[in-house]
This record gives sequence, C-alpha cells and structure tokens, in this order.
Amino acid sequence: MVDVSGDGADAANGSNNGTDAANDSVAATDGGGASVADETPTTSTASGGDGFVAVLAAAVDRIRSEPGLAAPFVLAGILGAASSVARIASPYPIGVTPFPQRGLLSVSAPFVPNLEPAIEIGSSILPGMKPPFLLGLVAWQVTVAAVTTVAFAVVLWRFSPGMSETTSALESANPIPPLRRIGRLLALVLAVQCGFFGVTFVAGVLGGGTLGIVFLAMLIVVALSAGLFLTPAYLVLEGSGLREGALESVDRVLERPISAATLVVGLGYLSYAVTGVGTLVPSTTVGVFVGTVASVAVVGTIHAAVVVTAYRRWGEQTTNSS
Repeated sequence: MVDVSGDGADAANGSNNGTDAANDSVAATDGGGASVADETPTTSTASGGDGFVAVLAAAVDRIRSEPGLAAPFVLAGILGAASSVARIASPYPIGVTPFPQRGLLSVSAPFVPNLEPAIEIGSSILPGMKPPFLLGLVAWQVTVAAVTTVAFAVVLWRFSPGMSETTSALESANPIPPLRRIGRLLALVLAVQCGFFGVTFVAGVLGGGTLGIVFLAMLIVVALSAGLFLTPAYLVLEGSGLREGALESVDRVLERPISAATLVVGLGYLSYAVTGVGTLVPSTTVGVFVGTVASVAVVGTIHAAVVVTAYRRWGEQTTNSS
C-alpha cells in the first residue's frame, strides 16, 4: 500500500552546518570499530563504503555515540501522537492501522519522516467534503508538515559539523538552521506531499484499486522519494535553492539508485513496524500514542542521520572519482 501521508516530525536544538571537504567527516564508527571522524574524507568513504548497509550502519553508530540527537524527534513524536489521537476523535474519515494491521508487508516511501505512521488518510476523503472541513483538513496537514520540517531541519543541522561557504560564522553558531532554509524545505515538503496525494487520488479514480494501477502509483512515489532523497541536506546544509538542490540529489541518486530506493522503502517500513510497540497496550488510543512516539523518535532520527551520511559519502565518492 502506498503511504500518502509523507508526514514527519518536529523541533529542538541544532549545531553546525557544512559541506567543506576538510570538515565533512562523520562522527561515527565503521564496521571494524574505527572512528570515521579521525579519518580523511577519502579514507572514510573507501573504508566505510557508500552502499545502503554501510550508510545505515554509520548513521546508527552516530546516533549511538550521541543519543541527544534524538531529542527533536522525541518532541515531534509527542506532537505527532497527540495529532493522531485527535484524528481518531475527529469527524474526518481516517484509518488507524498500527503494525501489523496493514499486513506484514506494507510498502511506503516517505520523503521525510512520518509524523503519524499509524494513521492512513486515503484519497477518498476528499469527494463531497464541505469547504469548512476541507480548509480544516488542509490547515491540519500544513501544521503537521511544518512540525516535520522544523524537526528534520534541526536534526540535519546538528549532524553536520563545520561551515559551508554559504554559511556565516554567526549562522553556524546558531542552534537551528537559518529560517530561509527551513522555509525552502517546507515548500518542498508540501509540494511533494501534494504530489503523493495527487498520484494516489488519480490512481484511485482511474484504477479503482486494481493491482496494476496501485503498483504503478507505488513506483512513482518510490521514484520521487528516492530521487529527492538528498535534497533536504542540500537545502539545509548548503543553502541551495529548490531547483539546484533537487538536481544535485537526482544526480547523486542516479549513480546508486538501488541503494537510494532501498533506504527510502526500508525507512518507510521501519516507521510502520515500530508502531507495533503500541499494540502491547490494551487501549487503542493509548497504544496509538505510544507507538507513534516510539516510531517518530527512533525512525525519524535514523532517517535524518541516513540522509546526512549518504549526502557526505555519496558526494565524496563523486568528488574523488572526478
């Protein structure tokens, strides 16, 4: 099933930014336990590798060495959980589907961390909806997207040491990235989520849920998420424009499309699977709350770490090859 929410998470502290090759080492450990931060960029890329397994392992190692990086997504998870519980009590028709209610195999490809992984909002929600309810739904979705964007941007910023040429010393010392960069990311998140919703809506109208149309819609969503996978890093860490950041991301991803697609789909499935923690709680409402906090806090942080790690390693690999 294609995840149409694409939502994510919220905010807290930050650190520095950077794309300078001399400062772009990841404060993690490679597979043998050696510190990647103590190596040169060329050595870290060569020893750690740039495949999806190496990227994921390095990202998790960084989080383990600095668990405080998860704070923004813990807060975001609480907000996402509150939003999910409010949706259950709202008049809007939504699906409450924590793991494994969508099935053991469920495909989703979130562009940014999903703030409400136990909630499904189908395209069938729109037809016949009265304008006041539609405006309320849009405002709700924009709020969730804004929370997602701020949390994601802050964690990306905290993961990135050093300064880029486009980042001043004053901005680098700030705990959060410049607001203009967050604004660009929010614009992209909203555009991508509208695109996802549009694809699923058209698929529902044209195909009526037939397997072929659903599969085609899923491929489009996965391709879009994978292609734009690194764009948030370019927008937040380098201050790139929307077009420039998207093109840079697509250029890097085309060199390793299988790794990018695997990471996107894997993160989507992990976000859904962790919501199963809430099934241990007898109450459905409390279970959704607990599962959402756990999913957003864990997978949201991993998602941001993976994006930064892939951004560095894949960029270094391209530079070294040239």
